[in-house]
Amino acid sequence: MSLSLLVPAAQVDDANRLMRAFGRDASSDPGSTFVVELSPEGTGAATFYAAHTQDPELLEILGLDNPPKTDWALYHLTEERAQIAFNAIKCETDGFNTMLAAHGLARVEQDTRLMP
Repeated sequence: MSLSLLVPAAQVDDANRLMRAFGRDASSDPGSTFVVELSPEGTGAATFYAAHTQDPELLEILGLDNPPKTDWALYHLTEERAQIAFNAIKCETDGFNTMLAAHGLARVEQDTRLMP
């Protein structure tokens, strides 16, 4: 399962708290990929958290040869690479998107600020 979402930076203290808010936990869901863009205004890059990913496409997008050695890793990407990641990783279920909407969050693919 691959999930992606756009989150206003002010709403995120840390990635584990966000995961728990959606009823997910990296330790109990080790096969998942969970990617978050923190989007403070005026920054020129997107920031992603990736948890326990074994997805070779995502690892390549993030510029990693191996999976992260820690539970959570923080990556800073250029806007170009962020857009590639947005295109590669999609929200997969309407139920999850409904949950995002209930928390005032938006699906990544609906965001156009990083489009060329």
